[in-house]
Amino acid sequence: MLGSKLSIISTMQARYEGILTEVDTVEKTMLLKNVKNCGTEGRRGGGNNEIQASEQEIGEVKFKLEHIKDFKIIEKPNPILVDDAIVSMSLEAKPKEEEKKASEKL
Repeated sequence: MLGSKLSIISTMQARYEGILTEVDTVEKTMLLKNVKNCGTEGRRGGGNNEIQASEQEIGEVKFKLEHIKDFKIIEKPNPILVDDAIVSMSLEAKPKEEEKKASEKL
């Protein structure tokens, strides 16, 4: 489940989407990165009770498990990224010019 993109509904009826990076069973928390706040989307009856969505992405959010009403996996992780041996990686290819310069230095 780590690395999956989740959709979470909080007990305040707000929905969040982000990548699951940690579940702490001692603190009873769930950590998501690259989080989008989708607001309450009408789940609180409309009007002034609604929590508005935000366009700004939040780097990390730690949620208390007891305040999560529901969640679902909306995208499974890339199998390459699931290996515990990987510490860091980039999915961006090097531009051809950089590759040429690197090979010339050898």
